Parts: sequence; C-alpha cells; structure tokens
Amino acid sequence: MKRTGLTALLSLAFAVSLPAQQVIYSNAPSTPLAPNYASLGFQATSTFEWGDHIQFQAGTSRTLADARVVMSNWARRSEYLSTSWDVPNGFTVPITFTIYAVGNGTAPGAVIATRTVDQLIAWRPEANCPTGGTGWLAADNNCYNGFAQNISFDFTGVVVPEEIVFGVAFNTQTWGYSPNGVAGPYNSLNVGAVTNVTTGTRMTPDDTYWANKLGASSNNGVFLRDVGGWAPNGPMVEFRAVTTVVPEPSTYALMIAGLCAIVVMARRRRATVSIA
Repeated sequence: MKRTGLTALLSLAFAVSLPAQQVIYSNAPSTPLAPNYASLGFQATSTFEWGDHIQFQAGTSRTLADARVVMSNWARRSEYLSTSWDVPNGFTVPITFTIYAVGNGTAPGAVIATRTVDQLIAWRPEANCPTGGTGWLAADNNCYNGFAQNISFDFTGVVVPEEIVFGVAFNTQTWGYSPNGVAGPYNSLNVGAVTNVTTGTRMTPDDTYWANKLGASSNNGVFLRDVGGWAPNGPMVEFRAVTTVVPEPSTYALMIAGLCAIVVMARRRRATVSIA
C-alpha cells in the first residue's frame, strides 16, 4: 500500500469526532447584512451599557465559541478630516461584551465572562442620496444614514448556563463608564435594535437591561432591568457554541477497515523483518 493510502486510512481511523460550531441564540440577521437597521445610539440616549435576558436553545452545547453583535455606524470620514480620526478604513473603539448570570430582582447576577476588544468600525459611505440630505445610496436604491456591520467577541471555552444576561458597553464623549471627554466618531456609533429571534428565547420581550441617564428611564448609570415598552426592540446578538459532529455509520465502517489494513500491514512488516 502506498504511503498516501496509509495516511488516509490513519486519518479515518482517528477522526472519531470533528469540532464544529452551532448557533445557540440569535436575533441577528445572517451575513450579508442589509445596508442598515434600526439602532440605539449610546451618545444620543445617555447610555453606558445595553443588553438583554436570554435563554439558549434547548439541547445545544453550552461551551461558547463567540458572540456577534450587529452595529450601526453613522459617522462619515469627511466629518473628521485633518483630525487624528482621519484614516481610510474606519476608526477603532474599545467595546466590551459581558456575560452575567441571571440575578434576583432587576439586577443581573455575577459576571461569568467579559471581553474588551479594540474594534475597527468601518466608516459609513459619504452622502450621495439623489434626494439630498446626508443619506447614502445603497444597492437596493434606498438611502440610509447608518451603515450596518458585524463585530465579534471570542469566548472560546467559556461554559454558560441555560439562561444569561448580557451587556454591550463602550464610551462616548459624555457617556459610558469612563467618558472620553472629547468629540469622536464613537458619538455616532449605535447597537442594532431589531429583534427577530430565530434561535433561543428572549425571556423578557418587553423589557431590556440598560445602564443610562436618559430622562424618566434614568437608572443613574446602573445596569438594571428596564421594564416595559421595549418590544420588539432589543440588542441584535448571536451566540455560537462549540460542539462535535459524530461521523456517519459509513465513516465508522471506513475507520474499521482502515484499522484492519494497518494491522495487516504491521504483521507483514514484522514477518519480513524476521525472515531477513
């Protein structure tokens, strides 16, 4: 048997299970995204952190791979010419994604895991809408003021319970846990806010978790459950988990055949050595 054939048989023999990923919660659209979505602006709504209480789909893995968040950026490069933000591809801003246990009352429980990543946010296209204004003309012949894009957070190996609370946080000029104090494109950065749950369950569909200081909804910047008036809006998020794919019976048959061939070859090799 040629060495390449032996290598293939060995690969089959030891490929008992293959790593894979599965979506365990999603209210986010698949890629490619639409040009833009309704969204919550952190600077505009005096927001520190925004999140939700969700339940993962039953029967799925609880060992996470990553979390994806749909953002909407309204900032144009032309607004920041001759400043430190004047770079071709976009601007970078630290964004934090935190996973909490479910708590008692309106507060989330203990932090399970948190990730802060310097995210590159692409500029939205420049204004070119035929009807005027600041909108940009997309391929669907509609004009938009924001530009939708995905960002992701690596949670590889983090094990979560069936239900969690999550939160997305970043700083703007005057809001956030550590406001930047100066104007920047982060003032025009929003989190997508259209809820269409396709996997898992949004546990409180008319509520959300929110840290803000906006008018009557003010919770003085503390991340708490904000009751009522949110349906159908919520942060657009997708969680993926690590799972394993068990080979089909035919693969097991090939694996057994490969093992038998390896044993036969090994016996022949030993016999040849003994005769010599």
